[in-house]
Amino acid sequence: MFWKKKNRANFFKSIRVRLVLGYTVILLVGITAVSVYFSFQMKSRLIEVTKLYLTSEIEGAIDLLEDEESDELGISDFLSRHTRGIKGSHKIGYALFNDKGLILARSEGFLEDKKSVENMIDSYDKEGVSVERESTIRNPDKTIAYLVTRSFRGRAGDIFYLQFGATPFGHREAVNIFMRTGLLMIPVILLVGLVSGFILTSQFLSPISRLIKASNEIMLSDSVSAKDLPIRGVGDELDSLAVSFNNVLRKLRESYQKIILFTANASHEIRLPITAIKGEAEVVLERGRDIEEYRSVMESVVLEMDRLTRMINRLLYLSRGDSGMDKLDIKKVELMGLLSKMVEFYRVLTERKNIILDLSAKESSFFVQADHSKLEELFSNIIENAIRYTPENGSITIEIAKQKDKHVISISDTGIGIPEEEQGKIFERFYRVDKARSREDGGAGLGLSIAAMIVKMHKGEIKVKSQPNKGSVFTISLPRE
Repeated sequence: MFWKKKNRANFFKSIRVRLVLGYTVILLVGITAVSVYFSFQMKSRLIEVTKLYLTSEIEGAIDLLEDEESDELGISDFLSRHTRGIKGSHKIGYALFNDKGLILARSEGFLEDKKSVENMIDSYDKEGVSVERESTIRNPDKTIAYLVTRSFRGRAGDIFYLQFGATPFGHREAVNIFMRTGLLMIPVILLVGLVSGFILTSQFLSPISRLIKASNEIMLSDSVSAKDLPIRGVGDELDSLAVSFNNVLRKLRESYQKIILFTANASHEIRLPITAIKGEAEVVLERGRDIEEYRSVMESVVLEMDRLTRMINRLLYLSRGDSGMDKLDIKKVELMGLLSKMVEFYRVLTERKNIILDLSAKESSFFVQADHSKLEELFSNIIENAIRYTPENGSITIEIAKQKDKHVISISDTGIGIPEEEQGKIFERFYRVDKARSREDGGAGLGLSIAAMIVKMHKGEIKVKSQPNKGSVFTISLPRE
């Protein structure tokens, strides 16, 4: 078939098609509703005008009759002449009743409403006050006639009931013409709605089309090379959508660049110990060695393997954290006790370099809800960095304090410090201020990244202040229990 079922389904799934059809339907329903409303208003107004016209004419006729000294025949003759002489858009018929409800005279073809007259006779005021009643009656041709009945007294004191009626043929035709015109306009309205809806939706949805195009470019390219969507500056929702998309695209670019850099750095860092191991093995294989030389080579290999294992474990640690697989084992942890044990553990390393390692606090206990092993990893990375970059005869001070709804742990050292322009980068993976020295000391630039990730997992905050050749202060804030 020319238009397959699948194509039809996709066609009606299009936002543009649905908007155009919705716009057209709303336009059609709106105009139809307005047309129906105005036709009813016109009809109601025409009925009101007809009744006012009949009331005015019947009052004029009664005023004349009350001044005439005529019998029933004379009144009938007068009414016949009077109604024929009425000029207007309505053809008026009449009927004259006596006080018994009997018809004395009526115009040709007039269909009277006897029931209204009978009701008026029952309620007529004996003092002579006029009584008036409005009614409707359906003609044999299914049209509606509007009637006004009025009582009056003749010069002789007799009570009569005069009924005027009219069917607004011309007015009804005007309403019908209005309705037919509205129906004939439906195809035009549909055409205008479809064309204008297509133009408007094309204009409004063009940013979305560009967004789809940019998304496809991202999927088809090896890098996030798609250009930012232009901002029209109108300030509407589509501008907001373009801004949000550009922000997401910018984040993707940054993440992509970080992945490239991370892959390059990881490959480089892994290659170094492997190259060292390979070199040691090749040297051993060149000629025979004594036991001490073999021992020395194997110790070097083990050292490089330890370095490689440690780095791989840290990469896996970061990977689990990024993927959300690494869950926290939240328990009640007392910070003072935890840091006291860590200070004792690292005191052996600090004594080798004659570094003073001190822990102080104004209170004896500081409780947090945290993962105990992760806090150990966090503080180990910071303390090890402080020991690594603090020269001999220096000092490392750990302080704990309470501040409102958090505990603040500061770890300060008198080490080599960090230049101001480098301080914003030290939590990035594989970033090292002094790359050569870090390799010598076994660092791969992952410790502070892990520390920052752990702090973030605990909804805390980590900051650094440092001056070259004066030292650094790492401040860690953790929510209180």
